[in-house]
Amino acid sequence: METLRILTLNTGLLEIDLPLLRKITLIKGKSIRIQAITHVLKQGNHDIVLLQEVGLPARRQIIENLQQEFPYHTTHHAWRLFSSNLLILSKIPLTNTQFIPFTEQTYFESWGIQKGILCATIQWNNDEYHIVNTHLVASGTEQRDTSKKSKHVRDQQINQIKSYITNNYTSDDHVIIGGDFNMGPNTSPENYHNIMSDFIDCMEYINDQERITWNPENPLIRKKVSQDPAKQIDGFYIKQNYHDESTSQLEVNRTFLNEISFEHNQQTVSTMISDHYGVELIIKKTT
Repeated sequence: METLRILTLNTGLLEIDLPLLRKITLIKGKSIRIQAITHVLKQGNHDIVLLQEVGLPARRQIIENLQQEFPYHTTHHAWRLFSSNLLILSKIPLTNTQFIPFTEQTYFESWGIQKGILCATIQWNNDEYHIVNTHLVASGTEQRDTSKKSKHVRDQQINQIKSYITNNYTSDDHVIIGGDFNMGPNTSPENYHNIMSDFIDCMEYINDQERITWNPENPLIRKKVSQDPAKQIDGFYIKQNYHDESTSQLEVNRTFLNEISFEHNQQTVSTMISDHYGVELIIKKTT
């Protein structure tokens, strides 16, 4: 394996997880989109996949559909209205798997879903790589920006991630944080500067326009946020020393920018994968 390819994607497949209400879906084109996601992951060449907003029914289908391509996985379950959020799929055995819940959440999210970080370790290139999948607090009720409460909670969640990594990994460990951060250089910049005090944004050195991971022109975007600006909120962060020693081995790209077409129920269908774009991090093997 000459490269390690890691994908992060907010699937937008968060669903109600109360037994009597599971048949009520909040997802536009749910069945087609689940099949679309499994289709592109089967066709792709990613070794590790970090998914966010994966509801329990969707999670079960994705794991089942991809069990041959990704025989290893880890997730979590919390008894909430929306119980499942994070999922890691892997072609490489996972060790040290653990879910750490955030100690700070907004009131709305605290009863709806338990957010946190989902961690796993892989062996690759004669070294350990520690993978962290997360989904920080959403933007709140204010369009075009994020609420004051959300900014505060997001800062606390970032601080918890930083503390966890400091306390559990050495300065020389390869730690990769991927997910939906609901902030970026132009979105909640205070939160962005907080995470950048300890980590490097892997998208920092590419063209600004190519850093967009959420666009209101996406047909799956909800109407109430259709006036929000396009922004970078998804991606990967790594520690400064790891970045400095491996800059030439790293590459980052956006994926799933357009609709895909595939066969579904004996007919060709087209759909966006999600209301977010995916981001892939490619790490080249050292010689």
